[in-house]
Amino acid sequence: MRLAGFKPTSLFDGFGINFVIFFQGCKHQCVGCHNPTTWDLSGGIYWSFDNVTAEIMKYRPLITGITLSGGDPLFQKEDALKLANWAKNHNLQTTLYTGFNLTELFPECCDWNFDYIIDGKFIQSCKSLHYPFRGSSNQIIWKKTNCGFENIEAGGNTA
Repeated sequence: MRLAGFKPTSLFDGFGINFVIFFQGCKHQCVGCHNPTTWDLSGGIYWSFDNVTAEIMKYRPLITGITLSGGDPLFQKEDALKLANWAKNHNLQTTLYTGFNLTELFPECCDWNFDYIIDGKFIQSCKSLHYPFRGSSNQIIWKKTNCGFENIEAGGNTA
């Protein structure tokens, strides 16, 4: 998989203490993106799955989950889903950041092993520091439930 880098521990990229994996590649190219160096689909550095999981395991006693960010991990969907499955098998919470809206991913996303999906493109005119884990107010945090996903801030609205 092509990656832009890691942040071994973060309190700001999902619930708990997360190991953040920045995937390389994004076609959304949002105006005002905080990480435009991750846009190039052929940029970054190639990492094998085993090397990525070995890096995560170095922090296993400390972290409670992994966060897949980017770029957009869904431009390398197979690798992103494989990491999510591995994390769930190692009792790690999983968070996915994507510029796609959940409605574009539904119902396929119901089979994915993400506890949280934070969706939506960054929109500069909606930029806000008042929403945890997000850069703009249009982005939504979805929590996986038994029957889909629930918007955790909208009183139970589901997808």
